[in-house]
Formats: sequence, structure tokens, C-alpha cells
Amino acid sequence: MGRSGWDVIEQVDVTEKYGETARRNLSACESRAERAAEVLGTDELDRRLTRRRAYVQAIEEGLLRRELFVADVR
Repeated sequence: MGRSGWDVIEQVDVTEKYGETARRNLSACESRAERAAEVLGTDELDRRLTRRRAYVQAIEEGLLRRELFVADVR
């Protein structure tokens, strides 16, 4: 962010909470998969579940982080 003209005032890592939310979201989608397939079709549902599983795995492996920044323009 510094190279883009911002001064970081605060940086908060919210990865843990984001991971919890991603896991809950995946669980909810999986538990309603039958109904979701009726609405979305099985191909779209499979794509969505695959993407959500990949997010959860990336977070658990430390490959994906979520952070919030408070910054000021120089």
C-alpha cells in the first residue's frame, strides 16, 4: 500500500474469522445441496462447492489471508 501512496495506520488480520465464516458457508451449502441443485443445476452447484472448498483449504494451509487496513492518503 505504501507504493500506491497510502500510509497504513492500522492493519488487522481477520483470517481466522474469515476462515470460520467460509467453513460455515460451505457447511450450509453442502447441507442444502439437493435443493440448491434444483435451483442452480448440478454443474453450477458443483462449481460453487469446489470454489468454496478451495477457499477453505487455502485458508487452512496459510495460502490465503484476509486483512483490514486503515490508511491515509499521503
